[in-house]
Amino acid sequence: MKKSVLALAAVAGLGLTALAAGPAQAMGSGNPYADHQVGVSYTVYQPTYTNGLKLKSTGDMIPDAYCDAEQALITNYGTSKGRQFSVTEGNPICRDIGNGPTVYTATIKGAKATVQAYCPPPGNGCSLKDVAKWGGHLTVIFPAVNPYPRGTQIWIETLKGHAISGNELVKIAQRMQPVG
Repeated sequence: MKKSVLALAAVAGLGLTALAAGPAQAMGSGNPYADHQVGVSYTVYQPTYTNGLKLKSTGDMIPDAYCDAEQALITNYGTSKGRQFSVTEGNPICRDIGNGPTVYTATIKGAKATVQAYCPPPGNGCSLKDVAKWGGHLTVIFPAVNPYPRGTQIWIETLKGHAISGNELVKIAQRMQPVG
């Protein structure tokens, strides 16, 4: 009797684990952006330009309990020893991102995009060129695209020691397209 109760509990636990993985894996198309779009109401955007850096890994960021948000998608590009960047998408993204001086602003898809460089404090004289040395990120909120009712907060981040340039962050954002 004890063994059957334990077996039933184990099967129930596996079922809950499968549900916790969420709808982002529902389609199984092999495209993490398209698969993620199935389970969220914000528009998922996919980079069409990565400067030759290959998709390395993907994952879903489960929001903190205090945050009323759908799962955010995280994708990582590059090599373990070379240049890298990550793309995080959600609405909202319930995490913090690094801070640094704003070194560039642009309008992309009608939205204000901001690039910050992670220069050492106080960051005086820090420029867009410093992103390649110290790392940094681009943030933007892209508009919703029918049939998805919500816009998308996007972070494209690169870190010191593996950083791509600030201009590359901008190019990646400019060439992102909705997957729907």
